[in-house]
Amino acid sequence: MKLKITPDTTVGQALSAEPRLYGALLALGLCCVDENTVMWTMGRLADELGVDAEGLCSALNGQKP
Repeated sequence: MKLKITPDTTVGQALSAEPRLYGALLALGLCCVDENTVMWTMGRLADELGVDAEGLCSALNGQKP
């Protein structure tokens, strides 16, 4: 079953469910996934990247934001 990524989904949960997202996250500016960033929520990642959390989740879910 495919995980629906939401702002509360952690980076680790997303990568565990959809390993193909690793490249997309790197392209967005997440320089590395380590023991700290793997626990970030998509909401925090969006804040760190300066993007809209809902738009980020929609894009990672393969939908238009």
